[in-house]
Amino acid sequence: PSHDIRSGNNGIRQIVARGTGGLYLDTTDAAAIVFRTTGVEAARITAGGNVTIASNTLNLGTSTAAANGYTFLPNGLKMVWGMVAAANTAAGTFATYASAFTTATYVVQVSHQGNARTVPPLVVASNTTGANISSGIAATTGTNVYFTAIGIYNDYYVY
Repeated sequence: PSHDIRSGNNGIRQIVARGTGGLYLDTTDAAAIVFRTTGVEAARITAGGNVTIASNTLNLGTSTAAANGYTFLPNGLKMVWGMVAAANTAAGTFATYASAFTTATYVVQVSHQGNARTVPPLVVASNTTGANISSGIAATTGTNVYFTAIGIYNDYYVY
């Protein structure tokens, strides 16, 4: 690809890339790389690698704010949450995630709905699409159990 570099008083002011492939921004001193739109600073990367985003919204992908939902976290992680009517069985009740993880689930946390219980719910097993959850309560019907899981949605960014 070809690149047009237009310089101003303080170094590179604008880079225009044509074609395909990566675009690399580089500085030879300890100056920050600043991204502006219509003259207003939108983001800044310091020489130390810290990133500042001017907006209070950082969109890492599509998410849902539903009762059973998910959102994306930095570094290729995703968080899912929901509720399942879980029975107190050795196998547990399978709770399907609102959005599956690509390769791994790191952690699943569970809690009961309502009053404090003497026996907590537990995660019997989990995979990329859901978790088997046991209510911990001796009951013939399901008991509402809330879950939160964190796992990988993009291996490329996990480090």
